[in-house]
Amino acid sequence: MSHNSIAGWHRRATIGALFEPTAESLVFAVKHSTPVDPKGFTAAFFAPNHAVDADGRALTLVQADFDALVSAASAVAALPRTFQWRVTSEITCHPINYIRFEDGTAQQTVEVYNWNEETRELEEPTEGYTELPDPIQNLLKLANEAAQGASRKRGSNPGLVRKVKDVL
Repeated sequence: MSHNSIAGWHRRATIGALFEPTAESLVFAVKHSTPVDPKGFTAAFFAPNHAVDADGRALTLVQADFDALVSAASAVAALPRTFQWRVTSEITCHPINYIRFEDGTAQQTVEVYNWNEETRELEEPTEGYTELPDPIQNLLKLANEAAQGASRKRGSNPGLVRKVKDVL
């Protein structure tokens, strides 16, 4: 399934009944770190088709969207492991995004420095790539739908975000 067919998943999701996020049901999550928000949270996805967005809203996803997001996360998991994917920048102090996913019985993390939608060139070739790989670019763009306009909207629950962070 292409990135474009999954785009809009957050808008299609419904604010769902609260659920208990557990390590066992976690499929993947995206966090971020900035100087202002060093323990930032973007979104987490739990089986069978739940998510928690940046506002702490418990969401129920359309199953096809959830399955496509899991597939996108699996494509990231299949990439070569590296310390950090670093997108070129002339200045420092850019955000670091962390994609955490289950890999068998352990959690794995993919770090991306200076992710943005415009620039993909890496500071130096990494595992044979000169640009940020499509799977990472696409998954971060999709995950960030859950953080766009985050402002404690209807259904927000900061306590749920704390619970998710405890799981991570």
